[in-house]
Amino acid sequence: MDEPESIEFGLARANRVIMGDCRMVGSIYALNHQDFEEATYVALAHSEGLMVFDIVQVIQYDLWDEIRKGIQRAEAENH
Repeated sequence: MDEPESIEFGLARANRVIMGDCRMVGSIYALNHQDFEEATYVALAHSEGLMVFDIVQVIQYDLWDEIRKGIQRAEAENH
Protein backbone atom coordinates (compact mmCIF):
# COMPACT_ATOMS: atom_id res chain seq x y z
CA MET A 1 0.00 0.00 0.00
CA ASP A 2 2.92 2.37 0.60
CA GLU A 3 4.62 1.64 -2.73
CA PRO A 4 3.60 4.35 -5.27
CA GLU A 5 3.98 1.88 -8.14
CA SER A 6 1.63 -0.69 -6.59
CA ILE A 7 -1.93 -1.40 -7.64
CA GLU A 8 -3.10 -0.91 -4.06
CA PHE A 9 -1.57 2.58 -3.90
CA GLY A 10 -3.07 3.63 -7.23
CA LEU A 11 -6.54 2.36 -6.43
CA ALA A 12 -6.56 3.89 -2.94
CA ARG A 13 -5.47 7.23 -4.36
CA ALA A 14 -8.08 7.12 -7.10
CA ASN A 15 -10.80 6.26 -4.57
CA ARG A 16 -9.77 9.28 -2.47
CA VAL A 17 -9.90 11.55 -5.51
CA ILE A 18 -13.26 10.42 -6.91
CA MET A 19 -14.88 10.09 -3.46
CA GLY A 20 -17.59 7.80 -4.79
CA ASP A 21 -18.69 10.27 -7.49
CA CYS A 22 -18.19 7.71 -10.24
CA ARG A 23 -17.36 4.07 -10.73
CA MET A 24 -13.75 2.99 -10.93
CA VAL A 25 -12.45 -0.03 -12.80
CA GLY A 26 -8.97 -1.36 -12.03
CA SER A 27 -6.65 -1.83 -14.98
CA ILE A 28 -3.43 -3.77 -15.18
CA TYR A 29 -0.81 -4.13 -17.86
CA ALA A 30 0.11 -7.77 -18.30
CA LEU A 31 3.86 -7.21 -18.58
CA ASN A 32 4.13 -5.10 -15.40
CA HIS A 33 3.21 -7.77 -12.88
CA GLN A 34 5.22 -10.69 -11.57
CA ASP A 35 2.21 -12.18 -9.75
CA PHE A 36 -0.67 -11.74 -12.13
CA GLU A 37 -3.10 -13.67 -9.91
CA GLU A 38 -2.47 -11.20 -7.08
CA ALA A 39 -2.73 -8.21 -9.42
CA THR A 40 -6.07 -9.50 -10.72
CA TYR A 41 -7.36 -10.10 -7.21
CA VAL A 42 -6.30 -6.68 -5.90
CA ALA A 43 -7.84 -4.84 -8.85
CA LEU A 44 -11.14 -6.65 -8.36
CA ALA A 45 -11.11 -6.33 -4.57
CA HIS A 46 -10.53 -2.56 -4.64
CA SER A 47 -12.51 -1.46 -7.67
CA GLU A 48 -15.68 -2.31 -9.57
CA GLY A 49 -14.08 -4.35 -12.31
CA LEU A 50 -10.94 -5.21 -14.22
CA MET A 51 -9.39 -4.32 -17.56
CA VAL A 52 -6.29 -6.18 -18.68
CA PHE A 53 -3.92 -4.78 -21.29
CA ASP A 54 -2.93 -6.20 -23.68
CA ILE A 55 -4.68 -9.37 -24.70
CA VAL A 56 -1.65 -10.19 -26.83
CA GLN A 57 0.51 -10.63 -23.72
CA VAL A 58 -2.22 -12.59 -21.93
CA ILE A 59 -2.24 -15.04 -24.82
CA GLN A 60 1.54 -15.03 -25.37
CA TYR A 61 2.39 -15.67 -21.72
CA ASP A 62 -0.67 -17.88 -21.08
CA LEU A 63 -1.96 -15.83 -18.16
CA TRP A 64 -5.49 -17.28 -18.29
CA ASP A 65 -5.13 -19.52 -15.23
CA GLU A 66 -3.68 -16.71 -13.14
CA ILE A 67 -6.53 -14.40 -14.15
CA ARG A 68 -9.08 -17.09 -13.33
CA LYS A 69 -7.55 -17.73 -9.89
CA GLY A 70 -7.52 -13.99 -9.09
CA ILE A 71 -11.18 -13.71 -10.11
CA GLN A 72 -12.12 -16.73 -8.01
CA ARG A 73 -10.36 -15.27 -4.97
CA ALA A 74 -12.17 -11.95 -5.32
CA GLU A 75 -15.53 -13.69 -5.83
CA ALA A 76 -14.98 -15.93 -2.80
CA GLU A 77 -14.48 -12.86 -0.59
CA ASN A 78 -17.65 -11.21 -1.85
CA HIS A 79 -19.89 -14.13 -0.94
